[in-house]
Amino acid sequence: LVPVPGAKAITCLIKGPDGNLWGVADGVLFVLNARLRKVISSHKLFELTAQQKSSAVWRDVNLVIHPSGQVYGTGNGRLFHIDPQSKKARIISEKPAFFVSMDKQGILYFRDGKDLWSYTP
Repeated sequence: LVPVPGAKAITCLIKGPDGNLWGVADGVLFVLNARLRKVISSHKLFELTAQQKSSAVWRDVNLVIHPSGQVYGTGNGRLFHIDPQSKKARIISEKPAFFVSMDKQGILYFRDGKDLWSYTP
């Protein structure tokens, strides 16, 4: 099973708000029914540059599910929101953002270099 043909790596996997497996590969969000081993849908989150396509891939995307059911993440250096129904992404901040995490109150935390930032949805 190859959820995103031609992608170099799957850089994020979570149990999505709909109970399916959500993953990201080369800037494409895919939703997979693991029981059926079938990709239900795929959605472009962001474009990769030629340099990104030719370089090594590590952990490019992180996703979290907020207590509200909304999905937030970091990827391609940006903090974004994904609508759980349409799967459309909206950039929240142009400020460089990496490695999103969330506390028990639903506050998101991410880093920009050595600086820690927070965002309250």
